[in-house]
Amino acid sequence: MGHIGPMITPIPSMGFFLPSLPVRPPLPDSPICKSSPQPIITQPIIITFHLVRYRRIRYVPPMKRLSWPIVLGSSLLALSALFYSIHYLVFHDAHHIFIYLLGDIGFVFIEVLLVTLIIHRVLEVKEKKARMNKINMVIGAFFSEVGAPLLKTLASYDTNIEELQASMVAEKENATRQFTLVSEILKSNKCEISTEGMDWVSLKDFLSSKREFLLGLLQNQNLLEHEYFTDVLWAVFHLTEELESRDSFGGLPDTDIQHMCGDMERVYGQLSQQWLAYMQHLETAYPYLFSLAIRTNPFSKNLTAVIGD
Repeated sequence: MGHIGPMITPIPSMGFFLPSLPVRPPLPDSPICKSSPQPIITQPIIITFHLVRYRRIRYVPPMKRLSWPIVLGSSLLALSALFYSIHYLVFHDAHHIFIYLLGDIGFVFIEVLLVTLIIHRVLEVKEKKARMNKINMVIGAFFSEVGAPLLKTLASYDTNIEELQASMVAEKENATRQFTLVSEILKSNKCEISTEGMDWVSLKDFLSSKREFLLGLLQNQNLLEHEYFTDVLWAVFHLTEELESRDSFGGLPDTDIQHMCGDMERVYGQLSQQWLAYMQHLETAYPYLFSLAIRTNPFSKNLTAVIGD
């Protein structure tokens, strides 16, 4: 016989018990009882609830819904009105109050002009100059490790390098004059690279060995503000990838050689202009570094740091 009375069914997920509905067994003469050879055992009906998670909505007072600038501004205006009221109650002189009130309001525009357009601009220029000094330190490290050796290698294949070298020999005792001549010639130079006799393997090995150093430079956040130097780094990276993509350089078609020659001319032109900008910075900020950099510049035929008699 099945259970007739109410049954208590535990529901662990809800943490409480729910009574199940009683089920009456079928009568002996019913079709169900005749067709079933086994006695019917009634089972409790378990009612399952699917709980829907919801976020409890918290009541926020109107004052908390306002942002703090609105609250602060309202408080300051209220305090100002309070003190003006006290002033009027004590002295009974509205004329004096409005004279100074209008004068103070009129000076606000001059104060905004001084603070936002003059003082802020001066501070911004000073901060930008400090950032540029840090960037130039990074650029100096780049030329010491990669830029100067690479520029020297590419300049040795420049078809117009003889004119530059002859001018520098004539002015070897004057660093400023040498820099002026280099600037004038490089600005008008077409940066034509000749691949005749080029040592592709040495150039590839050199750039591959400096890959980690170049990746470290790209991680410097200060360089994001120097777009031209970032373009120089990308050009050097592209040339490195082009060289590393070729296992050997023998038997390359002329079209491929011209393609890599164009990549080298891009690096050579951008690197030369960046070197001039860096030399201008050294000439102004660090004259002793400028003197050494000019005496050992990558465009000179005989690099020497020795100062002649």
